[in-house]
Amino acid sequence: MRKKAKKQRAQETRQIRKLKQEKKKLLLEEVPGFKPEYCTMLVEHCSLGYSFRSFAAGINVLPELLEEWTEKCPEFKKARTLAAFNQKVFWEKKAVEACSEKFSIGLFRYITGSIDENPEVPGFIVILPEEEEDLENKGEPQ
Repeated sequence: MRKKAKKQRAQETRQIRKLKQEKKKLLLEEVPGFKPEYCTMLVEHCSLGYSFRSFAAGINVLPELLEEWTEKCPEFKKARTLAAFNQKVFWEKKAVEACSEKFSIGLFRYITGSIDENPEVPGFIVILPEEEEDLENKGEPQ
């Protein structure tokens, strides 16, 4: 009798799984244009720093459709969350690179004309001595 009960439970479990898979397929069919591979594509797209909305252009759909997929597809919603996280990581890495001494000082001097902070007054910026000489020489006719 126990064997029959175990077989019956196993059969019921298989039927439940089958029904869940069929339900999942039906839900995906209700979502126009959605393909499961879009989940991994979205994560990869945002891992390069691109936005969620720009992914729509990459797959040639309207951004509003992505919002609909997010509401109707739990897998896409998870992918969107992961994609947003990966996008933030990408830009954090870029910010750290930009703040590293080797990169930022050269870029800072290029953009601002070789200025540096005055260490005695935080937040106060002064022109470096070699730049002061250049400024003075520009004012005098040669």
